[in-house]
Amino acid sequence: MRPHLAALLSLPVGLLVLAGCSDEPDFSEVRIVSTTWNGWDPDTEPTSTTLTLAAAAGEEGVAGCGVALTVVEVGRGRAVLRSDEPLAPRNPSGGTDLRDTRDEWEVEPGEVVETATATTDGGCTFELSVG
Repeated sequence: MRPHLAALLSLPVGLLVLAGCSDEPDFSEVRIVSTTWNGWDPDTEPTSTTLTLAAAAGEEGVAGCGVALTVVEVGRGRAVLRSDEPLAPRNPSGGTDLRDTRDEWEVEPGEVVETATATTDGGCTFELSVG
């Protein structure tokens, strides 16, 4: 095969590879479902609210318990969110890990990241997802 013909035939494959590496997200929104909880009053009914943000850096809003969340990065199949206060991640066995609080969370399509306010007597849980 001639060299210029081989280069010409490889062009569509190269374009497909580049398209697969796009930084454009394959989702259009970030969802935060917050639910109140209370550890000392068994008669308290939890309430849930949903905050929906556009999948774009700089988008921000206030979720349950007054926690502000900001989308700091979107692309490569994920969104990175930052909270204005440290939140505790959910333990796989249940409960939250109050010794591993952080203010930045990475969420990928098809997953729900669970976190909560870092308190022991009452607060909010958060379910972070993209869609």
